[in-house]
Amino acid sequence: MSNKLRQCASVIGVATVWLVAAPAAAQTTDGWEFEFELMRMDVKGADAQTGHVVRLTEVQTLNPPQVTDRATHTPIDLNMETKNTIRAELKHRGQTWGGGVSGWYLRTDDSQSGRVSSAAESITSSSITSEFNSVLMWNELVSPTRNDLQASGLSPLDFEVSGRLRTFALDGFALASLVSNDTVRLELMIGGKVGRVRSSQDQDLKLRAFILNAFRPLHLNNNIELSSAAEANFTGAGPMAGWAARARWGRVRFDASVTESILYASSKQTGLFSDVDDLTAAQTPTGPFLTCPAALAALGCFSVRSDWDFEKSTKAFIPVTDLQLKVLVDVARNIAVGGSSFTSIWNNVPEPPAFTMTHADAGPGLDWDFGTRSLIFGSIGLIVNFTF
Repeated sequence: MSNKLRQCASVIGVATVWLVAAPAAAQTTDGWEFEFELMRMDVKGADAQTGHVVRLTEVQTLNPPQVTDRATHTPIDLNMETKNTIRAELKHRGQTWGGGVSGWYLRTDDSQSGRVSSAAESITSSSITSEFNSVLMWNELVSPTRNDLQASGLSPLDFEVSGRLRTFALDGFALASLVSNDTVRLELMIGGKVGRVRSSQDQDLKLRAFILNAFRPLHLNNNIELSSAAEANFTGAGPMAGWAARARWGRVRFDASVTESILYASSKQTGLFSDVDDLTAAQTPTGPFLTCPAALAALGCFSVRSDWDFEKSTKAFIPVTDLQLKVLVDVARNIAVGGSSFTSIWNNVPEPPAFTMTHADAGPGLDWDFGTRSLIFGSIGLIVNFTF
């Protein structure tokens, strides 16, 4: 069990002890109130499809003469996992006015990896079956290259993709009581929000070309790597307004709130795409691998590295809508426990730029596609509420 979960279990354990030891009574509506919430949060809109594994099978039958092709596409997806996280809130209420602060955060990620290889040609008395498997990434079909060490004569392709998302939000607000009695309370919320979203996406594809006796008596060995690393970061602040309501029925109370914020954010999107051909002369398939001598440069024995960089800084307005519903039960004079549902909707969020190889001939600055997306953070949680 992680330290965070141990701490949360300790808080809930303390509340349970107080439940047994103290008589339950309705909490007061005025004074200080602290709330700790353990949430199970998911995010929609952060998932990404980074490419496809493309498998092409060709079957030639001899009697009757016929050629049959079949292509299948298997997506390479990043699905940001649901994570445990926390939310905390501290408020002070008076008869007419009050105020408070609240905040939450989320850290989530995902990764995928695999190897794509082509089988050797299969020949029977009635048919010939061949495979040609490749990877579609960066809007470009990356095909295997020649590799004399493989039975198929084609190199395997190793891919690895990963994505990360880091978010936090901090609210400060004033409360103005519109309706207040023993069973119902309605409040106007006015304040500000600070928020940040940091996201990144990395893609990597490796393959090895090997040609026997390409530089007699030496062999050609080429470790090819295509990779991209993209990030989008923004931090913003802005006004917030909304309302909060509470209804009580005996020891049970229902809390609900809706707020709308507009963050004025400074955003930065960066990307780096690299294409590396690490070419060496090999004495044997397992080495040693020698740096290409100058005499072999005319035969194509030299390494090549190409990099495409991108960076863009902008100012943007990020609308944020927060919705929360809580059900709490008074278990002691100053303690309530219950459950919650929380949703936070962020629009116009900058996303990591995507490199597109098919734009390579269009000129500098056109190799990267950038845009925005909407992120929806949704959670259910367990709450411990203290008043004092």
